[in-house]
Amino acid sequence: MKKVLFYLLSATLVLSACKKEGCTDANATNYDADAKTDDGSCTYPDPGDTQKPVATIEKPANATEYAKNDTVEVHMDFTDNVALSTYTLKVSGGSWDQTLTESITGTSAHAHQKLVVSSTTAAGDYTLTATATDKAGNVSAESTVTIKVTQDVADNEKPVMQTPVVTWPLAPNPMEASTPNKVRVQVTDNMGVATIVTTLTLKSDGSEIGKTTTDATKFSDPKNINEEITIQHSPQGGVAEYDMDLKVVCTDAAGNSSEETIAVKGKF
Repeated sequence: MKKVLFYLLSATLVLSACKKEGCTDANATNYDADAKTDDGSCTYPDPGDTQKPVATIEKPANATEYAKNDTVEVHMDFTDNVALSTYTLKVSGGSWDQTLTESITGTSAHAHQKLVVSSTTAAGDYTLTATATDKAGNVSAESTVTIKVTQDVADNEKPVMQTPVVTWPLAPNPMEASTPNKVRVQVTDNMGVATIVTTLTLKSDGSEIGKTTTDATKFSDPKNINEEITIQHSPQGGVAEYDMDLKVVCTDAAGNSSEETIAVKGKF
């Protein structure tokens, strides 16, 4: 009788062991190596932030055209469920390859970049690509816009000049020979003035007695110039005072030019 009870108890234990329930997933934090049947109790480590941020290029619009030396203003918006970290803006295609990376914070951010189309950039299509990365290292899907750089357009516009004014010596004093005199030149041009040539000629015989050539590209804004030009002329022996023409010629890079002439007095 005792042997029968022993065998029955042993069989019960074996059957119980075969039917032990628990977490059978080795990737779970409560994995039970002895469990034979999964009871749905598995728990897992917190995966952290796995949601990707969102990047959007708001401007420029797709297919916007730009000429060489134009500025491309790029406006971008970024969002994330937890915390943003950086954004990257890339320009690719043809001869233009540029990458900018900047830091951003918070769950929402706006960024603005100004990209200048180089004078050497080939005409064609270029792609702007923006992405965002959050603090957890998740990278957004790409937001892209295609822009077009156009061929150079012929410049047929002349510079627009104001009447030059002698600022030294002050009127009505005559311009003195062998002395630096100053003339204010005001001129605008759609593409920028390249050179300014200032000359003084005698009214009596038309001979040139003074000349200054100025490189206008060195001014801060060649498209909108308001500068003083220095000029002096050679003395005219035996004449106390004499009449002269002061001529200013402004020329742009395409060779378009405008000129203004005023009558001035000179003295030895």
